[in-house]
Amino acid sequence: MKKKNIFLRILAAATGLMIIFLLLMILNSMVGNPISAYIATNKIRTYITEAYPAENLIIDKASYNFKDNSYGCVVHSSTSEDTIFFVSVRYGKINDDYPYEVANKYTTLRRLEDALDKEVEAIIKDGFPYQMRLFGAKIIEDDVQNLTLDMPYNIKELPGSIEVIVWTCAEKPSYDIMAQRMLELKNLMEHYDIPVERYSLSLEYPYHEEDGQLIPDMFDSLTVNEFPAEQLIDSSDLPRLLEEYAVKKETEGEKVKEAEIKDTNEKSLE
Repeated sequence: MKKKNIFLRILAAATGLMIIFLLLMILNSMVGNPISAYIATNKIRTYITEAYPAENLIIDKASYNFKDNSYGCVVHSSTSEDTIFFVSVRYGKINDDYPYEVANKYTTLRRLEDALDKEVEAIIKDGFPYQMRLFGAKIIEDDVQNLTLDMPYNIKELPGSIEVIVWTCAEKPSYDIMAQRMLELKNLMEHYDIPVERYSLSLEYPYHEEDGQLIPDMFDSLTVNEFPAEQLIDSSDLPRLLEEYAVKKETEGEKVKEAEIKDTNEKSLE
C-alpha cells in the first residue's frame, strides 16, 4: 500500500510537471520568452548602430509576433518625428522597414494625411448637421517624391489632392437629398478654404446603435464615389448627374473586377 501511494505521488508530480511544461510552451508560442527577446533586442541594437551610425535613434523593447515567430522593435528618432520604423529578427535574419517607410517618405505622408483627416473631421463634425458613421478626408494622387522628412503640415501644400468622404443617413435616401448634402459639404469646405478635389458620399437608411456602433436599419444605400468638386454646381440637373456618375463608376468597377478575375484564372493555368 505504501509503495502504491509513493507511485501515485510520483505520477501526480510528473503529471503536474507535464501540465506546467505544456502551459509554458503554449505561453512561449503566444508571447515569446524573455531570453529570446533580450537576444533579439541586442541583435537589433547592434544592427541599428552599424546601419545608421549618424542617426540619433531610440530602440524600444522587443515584442514577440506569434504569427511568424519573430521579435521586433520600434525604432524612432528623438529629433525627427518622421523617422520611425520597425526592425524584426526571425531565425537570425534582420528585416528593416526603414528603406520603404522612411526613405520613401511614407511616414511623412501618413503624418500629413492624419493631420488633414483630423482638421476636416473637426470641421464636418461641427458644421454638417446630420448623423454620420464615417467622415474625414484623405490625400489622393500623392507624390511622395516631393516630400521632405519632418516638413510642416500645410493644407495648401499637400503632396496630392484632397478627397472628402462622408457616410450619412436620410429617412428615404434619394439623389435629390444626395445633391443637397454634397452641396452643403462643398459650401462648408469652401467656407474654411479647404481645397477639395472630389467628394465621396454614401446616403444610408437611418441608424440605430448596436454594440456602441451606428448601424443602418437597412443595408441599402446610394453611393457616389470620387465626384469632382468642380462639377458640384447647384442646379436642377445635379441629382441626375450624380446618379449617372454613380452608375458609370459601378460599371467601371465591375469591368476592373472581371479583368482581375480573368488575369487570375489565366495565371493559374500557366
